[in-house]
Amino acid sequence: FRRDLAIGGHVRLLAEPAYCQFVKAEPILKRSIPVLIVAFISYLAISKVVGVLEEYQLRHEHARQETAMLAATIAASLTRHDYGLATDGPSAALRAVLADAVPPGATSADRLVLIADASGLVVATAPQTPAWERRPLTDILGAAQPLTTFGARGVMEITLTTGDTAFAAVGHLEDKRGSVAVVQGFDGIFTDWRTSLGSHVMMFTFTALILLVLTYAYFAQVDRALATDALHEDTTARAETA
Repeated sequence: FRRDLAIGGHVRLLAEPAYCQFVKAEPILKRSIPVLIVAFISYLAISKVVGVLEEYQLRHEHARQETAMLAATIAASLTRHDYGLATDGPSAALRAVLADAVPPGATSADRLVLIADASGLVVATAPQTPAWERRPLTDILGAAQPLTTFGARGVMEITLTTGDTAFAAVGHLEDKRGSVAVVQGFDGIFTDWRTSLGSHVMMFTFTALILLVLTYAYFAQVDRALATDALHEDTTARAETA
């Protein structure tokens, strides 16, 4: 039904067409609100997923490049110094050189630097890890890794003998005096990323819940308004009949 406007004269002639068009479009607008809300939540979810995946890839690639750079930098620094690679334990000279060769922060975020002699025996570690010293490098990186078996250069994603996944890069010293291995565990790479992921999930969940609650409140208010209008019209009709 169409309600009569409480206006008259020329104003009614001008206002009534627009009002009638609004009344006709009102059901379509009401039905479009849930669709728009769902579309917005879907867009928000997709954008969050894309952003999180991009951040994951950036951290992954940054860790790979940093691991290779550290192995090459430490190997070049050690090559310029004269020290002994004693198999019975790291010498004081080697410890001092290693402390100078390792850049600040290089051993943070679950990163380990290993110095091995020409036979592949680990003679020093940074941070100092006695459990890995005086053991073959293959006990850490794995016996079937190209980095240790063929002396391959570059960075590889490997599974350590402990079962953890990590990036590993090996830098070889000049005159075949030994090698430098840098191991970057994945747990250290993605710790901050996991925290950020939790924040994104929480923010998206709260946003979606708020939008759904507002949508429910809107339709509940519309239903109450329609019920009030129907009651008013019924009361008016009865009063006029009486």
